[in-house]
Amino acid sequence: MAREWHIVPDILGNRSPLADPQMSGAIVGIAPRETVEQLVSFYVVISGGLARSLVIRRILADASDTPIARASSPEPVLLGAAIAASVACGAYPDMRIAAAAMSEIADVELPGEGAGRALHDNRYRTFLELQHTIQKAHP
Repeated sequence: MAREWHIVPDILGNRSPLADPQMSGAIVGIAPRETVEQLVSFYVVISGGLARSLVIRRILADASDTPIARASSPEPVLLGAAIAASVACGAYPDMRIAAAAMSEIADVELPGEGAGRALHDNRYRTFLELQHTIQKAHP
């Protein structure tokens, strides 16, 4: 499953290496063949400055209806480089095993219920209506 997914995590722009504050994120490759269990097991790990904000983590969890995990490393980019190096030098057989051995999750923000959930659901319905209207106007 994960080998076929491509994730661009720049949902709030990109500072490095592209320096494009307008860049947006995406998850590409999710297909109808994915099982419910595979999709339910998917969660997002965030790190860096935005990860420190509980408000941002809650918004992301609620809007995506997906658990948002925060990496415990204060230097996640350096840790990622060390994980890749450990695989390259043969200390670990693959990235998944290396990441599991060398990193940990600090905490996980679960999607909420109530008014926050209703707000995002309403916004998503509006998004779908806009998409339908645009498709009708520009077939």
